[in-house]
Amino acid sequence: LGAFVAAAILYFVYHGALVNAAGSGDFGKAVGGVFYTSPKGFVGLFGAFMDEFVGTALLVGLIFAIVDGRNQPVQANLNPLIIGFLIVAIGASFGLNTGYAINPARDFGPRLWVFLVSGSSYAFPGNPAGPNAYPYFWIPIIAPLLGGVVGAFIYDFTIGKVIEAKMLMKSGDTITKGEAVIEPASDIEIQGRSVREP
Repeated sequence: LGAFVAAAILYFVYHGALVNAAGSGDFGKAVGGVFYTSPKGFVGLFGAFMDEFVGTALLVGLIFAIVDGRNQPVQANLNPLIIGFLIVAIGASFGLNTGYAINPARDFGPRLWVFLVSGSSYAFPGNPAGPNAYPYFWIPIIAPLLGGVVGAFIYDFTIGKVIEAKMLMKSGDTITKGEAVIEPASDIEIQGRSVREP
């Protein structure tokens, strides 16, 4: 709802400039890129999907790493700044193909607004012309949702599990995996060197 309202406000604030830029052509084709993401002419369905999927997976996985209290976090007041830099880096890396939605709300609300005020087929179904014509509107909705889940899963079940295991080993608790029990390591001294013995 926020992105929809923001798109409506921008439409009314810049109405003259937008209408001038669109001229007598299709409003969504001429100025839709101001409001929502669109694939470049050389980007096919798979490329557009993977662009949004991978970009969002990276975003969510790295946000998990940044805010995870077990992961030697930075000061809490720096998290928004670091996440902002992360979004800029993802935009610089993944912005070429589609304009990087990495959030369904960022694309769908403004796309809906442009469709309501113009009826443009460039808003819905999106990408109607060219050699790679396909209904694009669903990609910035589905790909980020799936990418976010995959990014969270990868962090939790790889890095998160390693951090958790290290914390358990430091605390002296045993880790149970299936029927095997792993005891914490103990430090022993051999000729002046510290060696960890399982």
